[in-house]
Amino acid sequence: MEISVILGSLVGAVPGLVIWTTATILCAIILSRNGDKAERFLLAGVVLMLVNTLLKIPSAAIVPWFIERGDTITRASSVVWGYGMLLNIIGMAAIISMVYGFWIKFRADNYSSH
Repeated sequence: MEISVILGSLVGAVPGLVIWTTATILCAIILSRNGDKAERFLLAGVVLMLVNTLLKIPSAAIVPWFIERGDTITRASSVVWGYGMLLNIIGMAAIISMVYGFWIKFRADNYSSH
């Protein structure tokens, strides 16, 4: 049962995986061409979003796995809540890192143009 649930999650995650993998490659190329602090924060945020997308794939199979093991729905729900909180923290860290990278770049470009 978990395999079909994971495959369904994987199919749903494919667009995000393609986007974040492409963004990771582009950020790595930009960083290799004299990238600075802003590009490093952008790359860190993009990689965190890729990790977040990858970690979302098995999340749909957590409850069925716990139930098949004989655990209660309460236990399974608390594990899903904790896992979801971890995913939210990773997602927020990624967004903060990307926004900070853009802010550093924008601020540096504004100072150099004056």
